[in-house]
Amino acid sequence: CAVLPENDDASVTKLAKALGFDPDLVFKMEPKESGKKHLFPTPCSVRVALKSFCDIHGIPRRATLKDFVPFVKNPEHRQSLVAMTTKDGRQQYKEVIEDQGRSLFDVIVSMYPSFQIPLAHFMALVPRLQPRYYTISSSSTVHPKRIHLTVSVIEQAKPDGGVFHGVCSTFLQNLEPPATQGGKRTDEGQHGGKREAWPSCRIFVRDSSFRLPADPRTPILLIGPGTGIAPMRALLQERDAQRQNGLDVGPSILYFGCKKRDVDFLYEDELESFRKSGALTALHLAFSRETKEKVYVQHVMARPDNAKEIWQLVNCQGAHIYVCGGTSMGADVGKVLNDIVKNLGGMDASLATAFIDKLKAEGRYVQELWA
Repeated sequence: CAVLPENDDASVTKLAKALGFDPDLVFKMEPKESGKKHLFPTPCSVRVALKSFCDIHGIPRRATLKDFVPFVKNPEHRQSLVAMTTKDGRQQYKEVIEDQGRSLFDVIVSMYPSFQIPLAHFMALVPRLQPRYYTISSSSTVHPKRIHLTVSVIEQAKPDGGVFHGVCSTFLQNLEPPATQGGKRTDEGQHGGKREAWPSCRIFVRDSSFRLPADPRTPILLIGPGTGIAPMRALLQERDAQRQNGLDVGPSILYFGCKKRDVDFLYEDELESFRKSGALTALHLAFSRETKEKVYVQHVMARPDNAKEIWQLVNCQGAHIYVCGGTSMGADVGKVLNDIVKNLGGMDASLATAFIDKLKAEGRYVQELWA
């Protein structure tokens, strides 16, 4: 599922003020050449454009900063910006912009507050706000009219003492629904007032690569630490629905990891209910901050008993493997699986690699990873 985020109102107002733009001005953009795509839908107000279509909080590329140089009026500011955008300025750009986590908003509002740029030029040069992709964490069978997302709200300290707030996660966090009680709204025309509007969010949905095996009796091996639990939750909901509909379902083994059980053990109660119902056969946990040495899901997978179980499921029962999470975790899990194939399958390195590649080609080893 792709979410099209929006920038926060405070930043939009500050940026418009710094650039001398009227936030309520409505404008229309036309491409110079026929057949060219529009940058974004217009007519719209400056406020809507800055809020919905402009990437103002991402770290700007050097090429973007170079495009903005002519519009910095203070000579010292302009020279400083020029120095970072020349061929010899890569290190300075890294130290001043990248390492400090400075955004285009920071450059315009705080670092070089002498920008004078026509609205049309700014809208043509500013990077577009891109959609953020999340793996859906609910089954369409169980929740046919709703989509669940599992989102980590990003809040990171910056070297300059400021705080970076993830654009999309913060946007989603602030989408507060109207007050309800027992499923009914409690703001229904109270004291003659209007009903509070439901918050809106622009999204589009793409087909997921995570699909259960055609035969429900086929075992599934799920590896999803942190928010990588998202598609695993969806698959388990689907498996539970299959079981409730009288189908004979195979084993479902989940490896989940987080920092601490009482801090970020996502969907703990739901996973326990799956275990009790039989939809989840085994739950293997790794809490990386509860032991002297950090333990992650790949370490738990490599334990002798678990390694034997994994090999038995994959080699003898045709299990499907699903992995979701960070790229480094995915690489570590891949190494453990390769070692299991080599050690328990009696294969050399090349045969083990070929075995894993065959699983991928057959759709039995599926990964969704992010940096």
